[in-house]
Amino acid sequence: MIKDEVISDLIENEKDLSDIVVRSDPSGAIVTMADLGQVRRTYKDRTSYARYQDRPSVSIEVSKRAGENIINTIKEVRAIVAAETKDWPQNVQVEMSQDQTLSIMEMILSLVSSIINAVVLVFIVCIAALGLRSALMVGFAIPGSFFITIFLLNVQGSSINMMTMFAMVLSVGILVDSAIVIIEYADRKLAEGADRKTAYTLAGKRMFWPIVSSTATTLAAFLPLLFWNTTSGQFMSYFPRTLVYVLTASMVMALIFLPTLGALLGPKKVKNPRESLRALSAVEGSPRKLKGFTGTYARTIDSLTRHPFLVLLAAMLITGSIFFTFAKAPHTVEFFTAEGGDEIYVYARARGNSTPEAEYEIAKKVEERLQGLAGVKSVFSIAGEGAAGAGNGLEGNPPIDTVSRTFLELVPFEDRAPANEIVKGIHRVLDDVPGLLTEVEVIGLGPPIGKDITVELTSENLQKLKNAAAKLSDHMSNMDSLIAVENTLPLPGLEWQLDIDRAEAGRLGLDVGTIGSAVQFITEGSLVGFFRPIDSDEEIDIRIRYPSAERDLAVACGSDGSSA
Repeated sequence: MIKDEVISDLIENEKDLSDIVVRSDPSGAIVTMADLGQVRRTYKDRTSYARYQDRPSVSIEVSKRAGENIINTIKEVRAIVAAETKDWPQNVQVEMSQDQTLSIMEMILSLVSSIINAVVLVFIVCIAALGLRSALMVGFAIPGSFFITIFLLNVQGSSINMMTMFAMVLSVGILVDSAIVIIEYADRKLAEGADRKTAYTLAGKRMFWPIVSSTATTLAAFLPLLFWNTTSGQFMSYFPRTLVYVLTASMVMALIFLPTLGALLGPKKVKNPRESLRALSAVEGSPRKLKGFTGTYARTIDSLTRHPFLVLLAAMLITGSIFFTFAKAPHTVEFFTAEGGDEIYVYARARGNSTPEAEYEIAKKVEERLQGLAGVKSVFSIAGEGAAGAGNGLEGNPPIDTVSRTFLELVPFEDRAPANEIVKGIHRVLDDVPGLLTEVEVIGLGPPIGKDITVELTSENLQKLKNAAAKLSDHMSNMDSLIAVENTLPLPGLEWQLDIDRAEAGRLGLDVGTIGSAVQFITEGSLVGFFRPIDSDEEIDIRIRYPSAERDLAVACGSDGSSA
């Protein structure tokens, strides 16, 4: 029978550490860790703080992977949070901010509504111009083209997003052009006495090259945008790609499906054709003798063709005057609206070797000033180590000397003032804080493009490079037309340097590494080993730390995942 024995080197808890013998002599006297100091379980020193709605909090920031559906991601996050927190006590509140599902769904519903309104308006115009039956066949091309486009996007792996839906809204009035040409030509042949099969067959044959060439010339204007390889280009590429799919689908609908549909369901003949249709089809009369807009247009064209050189000169003068007026008029170019979205970052900047606690006080001061600001839904702050992170991983451009980052989630656009007015209010409440530098960034609706102006300096002489960068930064900071000027110069601060007497250290049997570990005794503690207790799934550091005003000499055992 084998008896269970206690392995002396096995460390299961802090008491086992206390009993470790660090010195003994022949007389039997021993010195243990407990004789030298206090051994206890504790946490690592806190490096960052989080606050939500003016209360301390533990924050988890979730970012979706590129290409993933953000709506499905947020639904999954909410399901995980609900499952994990269902048994939590009532005094622990779990809240979510920066949920983009609401704004995305609102945007999608708005775009869907715009598409429906555009389809209805186009259909009404077609009924007024072509009649009910012809308008129904033209209207069939709209959903047919959209279904083909969605199918092609799905095959390609592209998502239905803001740019694709905006392209669909824009293309509603364009995609019916080919269908209208087919229907109008078929109606003309029906007015001349042809049967519906012959009329729609001739329409598909005779109008093939005019429709193909007109579609190709329209697509040619958008094809170069497909090769826009920058970040902005990748964001905008959905727009020309969707237009290419929609217009190609509309061409296929007009040349193949519409003639087939008209041969089956179109009118057998045109009863009592309109006077304009008889005149345009050359059955009887002349277009110049018609009344209304059609007759006026026919007579105007007849007059202009008699003086081609005067018409060409007038066109050149009008075109030249437009270019001249545009060149002289003041104008700005904006990739996206300057209004921005529903999110604002406020960065608090400070220079020097500040502690996380001092940075936390700065974040609290910023929050106090922002309380009660109109148009703000929630306030979330991070101070310390995580403050200089780029927010949700995709947006935000914090300066390198950021010590606290405050996120402002705004109420819906219809219930608040414009974002630039809110930014002015932020500057008013923060600009008079002594010793505090703040920078405000409105997260735009487009892709992240960084600062508006970036100047890069290079040199082989580091000192001259620093001087030139400092001089340029000071000059730009004094310009009234520029705001939020920052640079990547080394941040000023305090640096402790220890000069080691290597000869004396050698006589004492010490080296630089040993002395460096001793210095760590008064800072974060010197790492001497690891152990994993029964109640932990991860290893825990064993650190030796000298006493301070808050603690006695201790062997601090702190988990990497813990916080103070």
